[in-house]
Amino acid sequence: MSSPYSPSLSASTASVLLSAAEKAAAARGIACSISIVDGSGQLCAFLRMDGAALAGIKLSLSKARCSVAVGGHSTAALAGQLASDPALVVGLAVGGGLTLLPGGEPLHRDGVLLGAIGVSGVAADSDVAIATDALVATTT
Repeated sequence: MSSPYSPSLSASTASVLLSAAEKAAAARGIACSISIVDGSGQLCAFLRMDGAALAGIKLSLSKARCSVAVGGHSTAALAGQLASDPALVVGLAVGGGLTLLPGGEPLHRDGVLLGAIGVSGVAADSDVAIATDALVATTT
């Protein structure tokens, strides 16, 4: 079926990405929330694993949306680059509902930003690893 919208994340790709992230989290023994957004930042798929913190629901979505909103960059990389500009960090959070907390990773295919994944669980390094593992699993 053709779409009047620009190339974006298909429902099947979002589902595969969500499943891969859930498996990566389970392999680490981590309960987390996982959000998948399309290239415009709209939610395509979501999972809150059993036992995951309530705060992770919004945080995972904010991480994914931030990755798309800033042009398809990792929130972990951006956090380091923008650490010297606290006003911008607060502005993103307050004005845009975005967060630079690590765990937001973009999904590019053939040079096109299709969407992003946001993971919020326990620790930032685990969130990044789960998101990255899911992206790798869907491209191999």
